[in-house]
Amino acid sequence: MVKVLTEKNSSKNLNSDIQNKGYRIVISPIARNMIFELTDYIAFELCDIDAAIKIRTGLIAFIREMTVLPHRYPYDKRISFKKLGIRKAIHKKYIIYFWIDELYMKINILGVFHILTNNEQHFKEMFSILDISHYPKSG
Repeated sequence: MVKVLTEKNSSKNLNSDIQNKGYRIVISPIARNMIFELTDYIAFELCDIDAAIKIRTGLIAFIREMTVLPHRYPYDKRISFKKLGIRKAIHKKYIIYFWIDELYMKINILGVFHILTNNEQHFKEMFSILDISHYPKSG
């Protein structure tokens, strides 16, 4: 039986999967749940466990690579997001939203969305839960 996809069965926290010298990755609980929901949907609704494992592994590897030159990824085009310093990185069919905390050398992963989803509704939900009042504003 496969035990790598669901959060309760995962033996490792996603944050502990991703370590690198320099910037450190911090995946918010919301983003972590999004990754699990995406891969669970593929594994159990679409009945393709191999694809789900490949996508999760690919997302983790891509996020790990973001620690090298994270500024290469553009700010999100929404004015409110740009003011908050929120950037986006695209990996295959997925958009990863994040902000860079220069003081503590952290890349904070805020959300992971499939490109075809209605992001506007997800953003409202995501930011109503996240406390973004302490996020540094970009200049």
